[in-house]
Amino acid sequence: MNWLEQVNKVMDYIEENLTNEINYEELDQLACCSRYHFSKMFTSIMGVTLSEYI
Repeated sequence: MNWLEQVNKVMDYIEENLTNEINYEELDQLACCSRYHFSKMFTSIMGVTLSEYI
């Protein structure tokens, strides 16, 4: 799986759960990496931080 696929899976999860509490452990599992590394990857690909996107 490439980085873009992982970001898309996380974005799908976020969009489906915007009205609910975001489970960051679930995001870690969907991203298949640590929160730190995914956060850096997300910002690099999207141009905004994960917190800003949410």
